[in-house]
Amino acid sequence: MPSRQRVQSDAAFRAHALTRAMGREIRAARLAAGLSQRDVARAAASSQSRLSHIERSLGANATVVEFSVIANVVGLKLVVNFYPVLNRLRDGPQLNLLETLRAQLPATAGWRTEVPVPIPGDLRALDAVIQLGRCRIAVEAWTRLSDVQAQLRSAALKRRDAGADRLLVLLADTRHNRLAWQQASPMVRSTLPLETRAIMAALRRGRDPGGDGVAFLRIRRPPTAS
Repeated sequence: MPSRQRVQSDAAFRAHALTRAMGREIRAARLAAGLSQRDVARAAASSQSRLSHIERSLGANATVVEFSVIANVVGLKLVVNFYPVLNRLRDGPQLNLLETLRAQLPATAGWRTEVPVPIPGDLRALDAVIQLGRCRIAVEAWTRLSDVQAQLRSAALKRRDAGADRLLVLLADTRHNRLAWQQASPMVRSTLPLETRAIMAALRRGRDPGGDGVAFLRIRRPPTAS
């Protein structure tokens, strides 16, 4: 797990690199459109000096709204995405949830965590991968459901791009998650047709569950030191 100082340093470096890249793109688009800094600044309700700072990567404190407005003026559209990365800071419950699943697998099952998507430059990683013979099962572990459809879409894309045979969504067995899943079930049941009992029965025997599914597990608490 990275240190807090390393996390902050890496984040600051990446933010500066992104700011530089956006400034260059805005300038290139402005020049291609034949617009002056004064024209763009006026349309964006900003100042020429502010726009100059942004284009020259000196606007480190520029907001997302500023970048979005200026981008629209020069004919661009700002799109921001977040991607899970390797060595990200995990919370204790998520780690315990994965360990709860691992403890129920037979010794013959292969188990790896933080498995990167094998696409050059892609920073995404599967939470875990179970190997049962030739069957490769992608595992995404969530302690709390929020936007079920968005979470499932992200998991399905990672499973596809990682070339896994199955997708197992592992959920902490909480009242909130049960209710959220029940409400979303009519929309997602075709995507994850298998349920906890069938999935876990197959996994404990070291067998391919035969499809994608969701499993609710109670998080096993680590033993306390005496």
